[in-house]
Amino acid sequence: MHRQLCGWLMLVLVTCPSLGKAFNYGMADQICIADAFVPPIFKRGTPIPIGCELVDCCPGCPAAGPLELRIKIDAQVLTGADLRLEGFSPSQLQRLRIGGNAKIEGNRIVLGRGESRIRGLAHKAGAPVAVGLLQPRMAGESARRLPAGNPRGVTDYISVQQFLGPFTVNVFNWDFFIRPCHRPPKPPPASDQLKIQGIATGDEVVVMMDARTATQCRDGVGEPEWLFKSTGTTVFPENLLPAAGCNSEIAIFSKKHAMKWETAVPWTNSLGDVHTVTLDPLIDVPVHIWVFDDAMAAIAQQHIDAARDLYLENRLGVRFIANIRKLSDVSTDPNAPQVVRNGIDSTGTTCLALDPIKAASFHTAKTLNIYYVDRPMTGKNCAIRPTPGICSTDTTAFPPGDANITYVGTVANGTTVAHEIGHAYGLRPAKCNGHTDGVPGFGPSNIMFTGGSVPRTSFTPGQAFRMNTHIDVWGGTMLIPNNIPGRTPRSCMPNSPPSDLCPLLTVPWP
Repeated sequence: MHRQLCGWLMLVLVTCPSLGKAFNYGMADQICIADAFVPPIFKRGTPIPIGCELVDCCPGCPAAGPLELRIKIDAQVLTGADLRLEGFSPSQLQRLRIGGNAKIEGNRIVLGRGESRIRGLAHKAGAPVAVGLLQPRMAGESARRLPAGNPRGVTDYISVQQFLGPFTVNVFNWDFFIRPCHRPPKPPPASDQLKIQGIATGDEVVVMMDARTATQCRDGVGEPEWLFKSTGTTVFPENLLPAAGCNSEIAIFSKKHAMKWETAVPWTNSLGDVHTVTLDPLIDVPVHIWVFDDAMAAIAQQHIDAARDLYLENRLGVRFIANIRKLSDVSTDPNAPQVVRNGIDSTGTTCLALDPIKAASFHTAKTLNIYYVDRPMTGKNCAIRPTPGICSTDTTAFPPGDANITYVGTVANGTTVAHEIGHAYGLRPAKCNGHTDGVPGFGPSNIMFTGGSVPRTSFTPGQAFRMNTHIDVWGGTMLIPNNIPGRTPRSCMPNSPPSDLCPLLTVPWP
């Protein structure tokens, strides 16, 4: 007598209903197991009658006597079986004689592979037939026990023979045809993906990306870069391919993280690439602000607070940490204010004697230093000593000063400091679109605009990229030498035409 297990058994093996008590009977189960199969023991046991349940099942057998069970488990996948004797207490089990690969555990007899013997089962002719419950066992990762490359699998079996003396009184055979489950092939990946890890709660980042597809190169030459928002995973409609003459890089702008910049991003010809980027924390930028008196200190606090908020909101990736001090707090020299004044001309257009300031106690090297002076000027960053009246990179006519030194005068407004730090971070010269007055695509709300009464509130992604990466003949953005010296800078003047390395200056945020 045989049975088949209906359906595929992927996570839990079950048995079909028992065939009832019989003499000399057997069963067969077809089982498929998956690669990651971790099965428990069978949910319920298969009953095996103990003794002679049929009249004259064993002519010539002694009328009474203890039974002996001889159990053989021949298996590659099964690890053994459990046998529970109906109505037997643990003390009754302990009186049995167990041999071979078997042992008693609680209320069951644990059977291992190979042969086992159980002696001492009482039997009396005409008495009710006892029942044993047999449960096969499998270990975790059973599928790994199947022979590799054999879809037909293996056959394991359990045989239970019962003897009265030399006479066979009952036989049970259970065959297991075990094979791997057929799995439909995985569908091919549908797209390439960019995954961004570590995005802070509530943040939405903006990605500027150069890459090549089968139909176009999107790197700013002919076709603009990709510019899109992301909250973690972006799926691309086209396969992204190796560069092959097309720039492949990613810049990620965030309100709560530093700008992430990766060049030579390694997309492949295979569809389904997943490129993962992990964001870094905001860059805390110390800003040392030097003032003459408490009134100046109060104004300076308002200015740097506004600059901090504007740079965070525009995804520059920096957070200004202000340290405002009066000159008298760090210097006993009564001439200290005049030393500061001597660093700028009366019109606020040319930086003069900077070395005495840099040698003084009211200067901190490799950080932004902002000096408030009692002169009728707005602001002047000293990266270029004289403010060029033309677009030029001539360091003879326009010698370098120190971009870490900025002056703020008495007619500054609430965004002057934010504007001057823009120059310190490489948006210069003013006549090379460092100032955005009259530049197509810009309006008076841009922080680098100098005229008008509209509040200045915005940088563009092209400006933000340059402020994080730019190098020029006057030293480039101070963010790199001051705070991220390991970054390799790139020359992208504000007026550089859009290219594979320099994004368009005026492109708006998505």
